[in-house]
Amino acid sequence: MSPALRSHPARRPDIEDALSRQFHVEWDFVAGVSAEEFNVDASLANQARLEEPVNEDTVERYREAAERGDVFPAVVAYRPGRAKAPLLVNIDGNHRLVAHMRAHEGQGLPLAVYEVARATRPQIITLMTMSFNTKHGRPTSEKERIHHALYLIDNGSSADAAATAMNVPVRLVKAALARAKADERAKEVGVDLREWHALTDGQRRRLIAVGTDEGFARAVHTTHAAGLGAEEVNELTALLNQSGRSAKRHNQIMDAEDDRLRERIQSNGAGTMPTATQRRKVTPKARLSSVLGQVLSLPEDIDTLAATFSPAERDDAVQRVTDAYERLGKLLAALSAP
Repeated sequence: MSPALRSHPARRPDIEDALSRQFHVEWDFVAGVSAEEFNVDASLANQARLEEPVNEDTVERYREAAERGDVFPAVVAYRPGRAKAPLLVNIDGNHRLVAHMRAHEGQGLPLAVYEVARATRPQIITLMTMSFNTKHGRPTSEKERIHHALYLIDNGSSADAAATAMNVPVRLVKAALARAKADERAKEVGVDLREWHALTDGQRRRLIAVGTDEGFARAVHTTHAAGLGAEEVNELTALLNQSGRSAKRHNQIMDAEDDRLRERIQSNGAGTMPTATQRRKVTPKARLSSVLGQVLSLPEDIDTLAATFSPAERDDAVQRVTDAYERLGKLLAALSAP
Protein backbone atom coordinates (compact mmCIF):
# COMPACT_ATOMS: atom_id res chain seq x y z
CA MET A 1 0.00 0.00 0.00
CA SER A 2 1.35 3.41 -0.94
CA PRO A 3 2.27 5.95 1.77
CA ALA A 4 -0.58 8.18 0.55
CA LEU A 5 -3.16 5.45 1.18
CA ARG A 6 -1.67 4.62 4.59
CA SER A 7 -2.31 8.20 5.68
CA HIS A 8 -5.56 8.73 3.77
CA PRO A 9 -7.99 10.95 5.78
CA ALA A 10 -10.87 8.50 5.23
CA ARG A 11 -9.11 5.71 7.12
CA ARG A 12 -10.38 4.78 10.58
CA PRO A 13 -7.99 2.95 12.93
CA ASP A 14 -10.88 1.81 15.15
CA ILE A 15 -12.67 0.16 12.22
CA GLU A 16 -9.46 -1.44 10.99
CA ASP A 17 -8.78 -2.79 14.47
CA ALA A 18 -12.31 -4.22 14.70
CA LEU A 19 -12.04 -5.89 11.30
CA SER A 20 -8.70 -7.47 12.11
CA ARG A 21 -8.88 -8.20 15.83
CA GLN A 22 -12.59 -8.55 16.60
CA PHE A 23 -13.96 -10.12 13.43
CA HIS A 24 -10.74 -11.71 12.13
CA VAL A 25 -11.47 -10.96 8.47
CA GLU A 26 -9.26 -9.92 5.59
CA TRP A 27 -9.83 -6.44 4.19
CA ASP A 28 -8.36 -3.89 1.82
CA PHE A 29 -8.63 -0.09 1.86
CA VAL A 30 -9.67 1.31 -1.52
CA ALA A 31 -9.64 5.09 -1.80
CA GLY A 32 -11.65 5.54 -5.01
CA VAL A 33 -14.76 3.40 -5.57
CA SER A 34 -17.59 4.70 -7.74
CA ALA A 35 -21.05 4.73 -6.18
CA GLU A 36 -22.18 2.83 -9.27
CA GLU A 37 -20.30 -0.20 -7.92
CA PHE A 38 -22.76 -0.52 -5.01
CA ASN A 39 -25.97 -2.50 -4.93
CA VAL A 40 -27.92 0.19 -3.11
CA ASP A 41 -31.11 -1.83 -2.55
CA ALA A 42 -29.20 -4.73 -1.00
CA SER A 43 -27.16 -2.28 1.07
CA LEU A 44 -30.25 -0.62 2.51
CA ALA A 45 -31.73 -4.04 3.32
CA ASN A 46 -28.52 -5.01 5.12
CA GLN A 47 -28.90 -2.67 8.09
CA ALA A 48 -29.61 -2.65 11.80
CA ARG A 49 -32.61 -0.35 12.00
CA LEU A 50 -35.92 -2.21 11.83
CA GLU A 51 -38.19 0.66 10.88
CA GLU A 52 -36.16 2.79 8.44
CA PRO A 53 -32.98 1.97 6.47
CA VAL A 54 -31.81 5.60 6.54
CA ASN A 55 -32.89 8.74 8.31
CA GLU A 56 -33.55 11.58 5.90
CA ASP A 57 -32.34 14.30 8.29
CA THR A 58 -29.04 12.47 8.70
CA VAL A 59 -28.67 11.97 4.95
CA GLU A 60 -29.35 15.64 4.28
CA ARG A 61 -26.78 16.72 6.85
CA TYR A 62 -24.20 14.39 5.31
CA ARG A 63 -25.08 15.55 1.79
CA GLU A 64 -24.37 19.17 2.69
CA ALA A 65 -21.05 18.11 4.20
CA ALA A 66 -20.15 16.17 1.05
CA GLU A 67 -20.94 19.17 -1.14
CA ARG A 68 -18.61 21.27 1.02
CA GLY A 69 -15.86 18.81 0.25
CA ASP A 70 -15.70 17.15 3.67
CA VAL A 71 -14.06 13.72 3.68
CA PHE A 72 -16.19 10.96 5.17
CA PRO A 73 -14.77 7.94 7.00
CA ALA A 74 -14.58 5.00 4.61
CA VAL A 75 -17.64 2.75 4.43
CA VAL A 76 -17.32 -1.01 4.99
CA ALA A 77 -18.60 -3.29 2.23
CA TYR A 78 -18.26 -6.75 0.69
CA ARG A 79 -18.95 -8.46 -2.62
CA PRO A 80 -21.43 -11.32 -2.06
CA GLY A 81 -21.60 -14.55 -4.02
CA ARG A 82 -19.29 -15.93 -6.65
CA ALA A 83 -20.54 -14.00 -9.65
CA LYS A 84 -17.98 -12.21 -11.76
CA ALA A 85 -17.34 -8.74 -10.30
CA PRO A 86 -20.56 -8.57 -8.21
CA LEU A 87 -21.68 -5.22 -6.86
CA LEU A 88 -20.64 -4.13 -3.37
CA VAL A 89 -23.09 -4.41 -0.48
CA ASN A 90 -22.63 -2.03 2.43
CA ILE A 91 -21.99 -3.39 5.92
CA ASP A 92 -21.49 -0.01 7.58
CA GLY A 93 -22.13 3.47 6.17
CA ASN A 94 -25.50 3.57 4.40
CA HIS A 95 -26.10 7.19 5.36
CA ARG A 96 -22.68 8.16 3.98
CA LEU A 97 -23.28 6.19 0.77
CA VAL A 98 -26.72 7.70 0.05
CA ALA A 99 -25.54 11.21 0.93
CA HIS A 100 -22.50 10.84 -1.36
CA MET A 101 -24.70 9.66 -4.25
CA ARG A 102 -27.07 12.61 -3.85
CA ALA A 103 -24.28 15.16 -3.50
CA HIS A 104 -22.33 13.94 -6.52
CA GLU A 105 -25.12 12.62 -8.72
CA GLY A 106 -23.90 12.26 -12.29
CA GLN A 107 -20.32 13.19 -11.41
CA GLY A 108 -19.08 9.71 -10.54
CA LEU A 109 -16.88 10.92 -7.69
CA PRO A 110 -15.21 8.04 -5.82
CA LEU A 111 -15.90 6.90 -2.29
CA ALA A 112 -13.39 5.38 0.15
CA VAL A 113 -14.20 1.77 1.07
CA TYR A 114 -12.93 -0.93 3.40
CA GLU A 115 -13.61 -3.97 1.20
CA VAL A 116 -13.93 -7.17 3.23
CA ALA A 117 -12.82 -10.44 1.69
CA ARG A 118 -13.71 -14.06 2.53
CA ALA A 119 -15.99 -13.27 5.48
CA THR A 120 -18.68 -15.74 6.43
CA ARG A 121 -22.35 -14.82 6.31
CA PRO A 122 -22.72 -14.89 10.14
CA GLN A 123 -19.74 -12.52 10.43
CA ILE A 124 -21.25 -10.10 7.92
CA ILE A 125 -24.93 -10.29 8.75
CA THR A 126 -25.00 -10.93 12.48
CA LEU A 127 -21.84 -9.31 13.81
CA MET A 128 -20.40 -6.65 11.56
CA THR A 129 -23.63 -5.08 10.31
CA MET A 130 -25.26 -4.90 13.73
CA SER A 131 -22.18 -4.09 15.77
CA PHE A 132 -20.90 -1.41 13.39
CA ASN A 133 -24.32 0.21 13.20
CA THR A 134 -24.58 0.18 16.97
CA LYS A 135 -21.15 1.75 17.48
CA HIS A 136 -20.61 3.92 14.39
CA GLY A 137 -23.98 4.56 12.75
CA ARG A 138 -27.08 6.47 13.72
CA PRO A 139 -28.12 5.08 17.12
CA THR A 140 -30.56 2.20 17.08
CA SER A 141 -33.31 1.82 19.67
CA GLU A 142 -33.03 -0.59 22.57
CA LYS A 143 -35.84 -2.64 21.04
CA GLU A 144 -33.87 -2.96 17.79
CA ARG A 145 -30.69 -3.94 19.60
CA ILE A 146 -32.52 -6.62 21.58
CA HIS A 147 -34.01 -7.91 18.32
CA HIS A 148 -30.52 -8.13 16.84
CA ALA A 149 -29.21 -9.85 19.97
CA LEU A 150 -31.80 -12.60 19.46
CA TYR A 151 -30.61 -12.91 15.87
CA LEU A 152 -27.05 -13.37 17.12
CA ILE A 153 -28.24 -16.10 19.49
CA ASP A 154 -30.02 -17.85 16.61
CA ASN A 155 -26.66 -17.91 14.84
CA GLY A 156 -24.76 -19.53 17.70
CA SER A 157 -23.91 -16.67 20.07
CA SER A 158 -24.49 -16.93 23.82
CA ALA A 159 -26.95 -14.55 25.49
CA ASP A 160 -24.09 -12.84 27.34
CA ALA A 161 -22.03 -12.36 24.17
CA ALA A 162 -25.03 -11.11 22.19
CA ALA A 163 -25.95 -8.62 24.91
CA THR A 164 -22.38 -7.33 25.00
CA ALA A 165 -22.19 -7.01 21.20
CA MET A 166 -25.48 -5.10 21.08
CA ASN A 167 -24.76 -3.03 24.21
CA VAL A 168 -27.97 -3.99 26.03
CA PRO A 169 -28.46 -5.52 29.52
CA VAL A 170 -28.24 -9.30 29.42
CA ARG A 171 -31.37 -9.58 31.60
CA LEU A 172 -33.40 -7.91 28.84
CA VAL A 173 -31.93 -10.23 26.22
CA LYS A 174 -32.69 -13.32 28.32
CA ALA A 175 -36.24 -12.11 28.99
CA ALA A 176 -36.78 -11.49 25.26
CA LEU A 177 -35.29 -14.92 24.48
CA ALA A 178 -37.70 -16.59 26.92
CA ARG A 179 -40.63 -14.76 25.31
CA ALA A 180 -39.47 -15.77 21.85
CA LYS A 181 -39.19 -19.43 22.86
CA ALA A 182 -42.64 -19.32 24.46
CA ASP A 183 -44.11 -17.74 21.32
CA GLU A 184 -42.44 -20.41 19.19
CA ARG A 185 -43.87 -23.22 21.31
CA ALA A 186 -47.34 -21.69 21.17
CA LYS A 187 -47.09 -21.50 17.40
CA GLU A 188 -45.77 -25.07 17.05
CA VAL A 189 -48.54 -26.68 19.12
CA GLY A 190 -51.31 -24.81 17.32
CA VAL A 191 -52.35 -22.34 20.00
CA ASP A 192 -54.61 -19.56 18.76
CA LEU A 193 -52.05 -16.75 18.72
CA ARG A 194 -54.73 -14.12 19.24
CA GLU A 195 -55.60 -15.79 22.53
CA TRP A 196 -51.93 -16.27 23.41
CA HIS A 197 -50.98 -12.63 22.89
CA ALA A 198 -54.09 -11.46 24.75
CA LEU A 199 -52.64 -12.99 27.94
CA THR A 200 -50.32 -11.07 30.24
CA ASP A 201 -46.57 -11.70 30.31
CA GLY A 202 -46.99 -13.28 33.73
CA GLN A 203 -49.68 -15.68 32.52
CA ARG A 204 -47.59 -16.71 29.52
CA ARG A 205 -44.49 -17.27 31.67
CA ARG A 206 -46.48 -19.54 33.99
CA LEU A 207 -48.29 -21.49 31.29
CA ILE A 208 -45.14 -22.22 29.34
CA ALA A 209 -44.06 -24.38 32.30
CA VAL A 210 -46.84 -26.92 31.59
CA GLY A 211 -45.08 -30.20 30.87
CA THR A 212 -47.04 -31.46 27.85
CA ASP A 213 -47.96 -29.70 24.64
CA GLU A 214 -51.55 -30.93 24.91
CA GLY A 215 -51.92 -29.58 28.43
CA PHE A 216 -50.20 -26.33 27.48
CA ALA A 217 -52.43 -25.67 24.46
CA ARG A 218 -55.63 -26.41 26.31
CA ALA A 219 -54.58 -24.44 29.40
CA VAL A 220 -53.92 -21.39 27.21
CA HIS A 221 -57.38 -21.64 25.65
CA THR A 222 -59.12 -22.11 29.01
CA THR A 223 -57.17 -19.25 30.60
CA HIS A 224 -58.29 -16.92 27.85
CA ALA A 225 -61.85 -18.18 27.54
CA ALA A 226 -62.55 -18.20 31.29
CA GLY A 227 -60.59 -15.04 32.02
CA LEU A 228 -58.47 -16.74 34.68
CA GLY A 229 -56.50 -14.52 37.04
CA ALA A 230 -52.84 -14.86 37.95
CA GLU A 231 -53.45 -17.04 40.99
CA GLU A 232 -55.86 -19.26 39.08
CA VAL A 233 -53.27 -19.76 36.33
CA ASN A 234 -50.70 -20.69 38.97
CA GLU A 235 -53.09 -23.26 40.44
CA LEU A 236 -53.97 -24.69 37.01
CA THR A 237 -50.31 -25.03 36.03
CA ALA A 238 -49.48 -26.68 39.36
CA LEU A 239 -52.43 -29.08 39.00
CA LEU A 240 -51.25 -30.18 35.57
CA ASN A 241 -47.60 -30.57 36.48
CA GLN A 242 -48.29 -32.39 39.73
CA SER A 243 -50.08 -35.06 37.70
CA GLY A 244 -46.89 -35.90 35.78
CA ARG A 245 -46.08 -35.57 32.09
CA SER A 246 -48.87 -37.68 30.64
CA ALA A 247 -50.72 -36.05 27.76
CA LYS A 248 -53.70 -38.31 28.45
CA ARG A 249 -53.79 -37.26 32.10
CA HIS A 250 -53.48 -33.58 31.17
CA ASN A 251 -56.40 -33.90 28.76
CA GLN A 252 -58.48 -35.51 31.49
CA ILE A 253 -57.70 -32.70 33.90
CA MET A 254 -58.53 -30.06 31.32
CA ASP A 255 -61.82 -31.81 30.52
CA ALA A 256 -62.74 -31.51 34.20
CA GLU A 257 -61.57 -27.88 34.34
CA ASP A 258 -63.54 -26.95 31.23
CA ASP A 259 -66.65 -28.55 32.71
CA ARG A 260 -66.11 -26.73 36.00
CA LEU A 261 -65.64 -23.39 34.24
CA ARG A 262 -68.25 -23.89 31.53
CA GLU A 263 -70.73 -21.33 32.86
CA ARG A 264 -67.98 -18.80 33.43
CA ILE A 265 -66.66 -19.27 29.92
CA GLN A 266 -70.11 -18.82 28.43
CA SER A 267 -70.86 -15.76 30.57
CA ASN A 268 -67.52 -14.18 29.72
CA GLY A 269 -68.28 -14.52 26.03
CA ALA A 270 -64.55 -14.96 25.55
CA GLY A 271 -64.94 -17.82 23.14
CA THR A 272 -66.41 -21.26 22.64
CA MET A 273 -65.26 -24.48 24.16
CA PRO A 274 -62.31 -26.16 22.42
CA THR A 275 -62.95 -27.48 18.94
CA ALA A 276 -62.59 -31.13 18.01
CA THR A 277 -58.97 -30.56 17.04
CA GLN A 278 -58.21 -28.79 20.31
CA ARG A 279 -60.14 -31.15 22.59
CA ARG A 280 -59.66 -34.86 22.34
CA LYS A 281 -62.62 -37.11 22.94
CA VAL A 282 -62.45 -38.93 26.25
CA THR A 283 -64.36 -42.03 27.26
CA PRO A 284 -66.83 -42.03 30.16
CA LYS A 285 -64.35 -44.21 32.05
CA ALA A 286 -61.58 -41.65 31.62
CA ARG A 287 -63.93 -38.83 32.61
CA LEU A 288 -64.93 -40.75 35.75
CA SER A 289 -61.28 -41.14 36.68
CA SER A 290 -60.76 -37.39 36.32
CA VAL A 291 -63.88 -36.54 38.34
CA LEU A 292 -62.99 -38.93 41.17
CA GLY A 293 -59.52 -37.43 41.27
CA GLN A 294 -61.01 -33.98 41.64
CA VAL A 295 -63.39 -35.13 44.41
CA LEU A 296 -60.61 -36.84 46.31
CA SER A 297 -58.53 -33.67 46.10
CA LEU A 298 -61.15 -31.76 48.13
CA PRO A 299 -60.05 -30.79 51.65
CA GLU A 300 -60.77 -33.35 54.36
CA ASP A 301 -62.38 -30.63 56.50
CA ILE A 302 -65.77 -30.82 54.79
CA ASP A 303 -67.47 -28.57 57.35
CA THR A 304 -65.10 -25.72 56.52
CA LEU A 305 -65.72 -26.27 52.81
CA ALA A 306 -69.49 -26.19 53.33
CA ALA A 307 -69.18 -22.95 55.28
CA THR A 308 -67.75 -21.22 52.21
CA PHE A 309 -71.14 -21.45 50.42
CA SER A 310 -73.52 -18.54 50.80
CA PRO A 311 -77.18 -19.26 51.66
CA ALA A 312 -78.13 -18.49 48.05
CA GLU A 313 -75.57 -21.02 46.76
CA ARG A 314 -76.45 -23.85 49.13
CA ASP A 315 -79.68 -25.01 47.50
CA ASP A 316 -77.99 -25.41 44.11
CA ALA A 317 -74.98 -27.11 45.69
CA VAL A 318 -77.20 -29.51 47.63
CA GLN A 319 -79.08 -30.49 44.49
CA ARG A 320 -75.94 -31.07 42.47
CA VAL A 321 -74.22 -33.09 45.21
CA THR A 322 -77.42 -35.15 45.65
CA ASP A 323 -77.59 -35.88 41.91
CA ALA A 324 -73.90 -36.83 41.87
CA TYR A 325 -74.34 -38.99 44.98
CA GLU A 326 -77.23 -40.89 43.44
CA ARG A 327 -75.38 -41.47 40.18
CA LEU A 328 -72.22 -42.60 41.95
CA GLY A 329 -74.35 -44.87 44.15
CA LYS A 330 -75.77 -46.58 41.08
CA LEU A 331 -72.26 -46.94 39.66
CA LEU A 332 -71.02 -48.40 42.93
CA ALA A 333 -73.83 -50.98 42.89
CA ALA A 334 -73.06 -51.90 39.28
CA LEU A 335 -69.36 -52.26 39.99
CA SER A 336 -70.05 -54.38 43.09
CA ALA A 337 -72.40 -56.75 41.32
CA PRO A 338 -71.02 -60.27 40.68
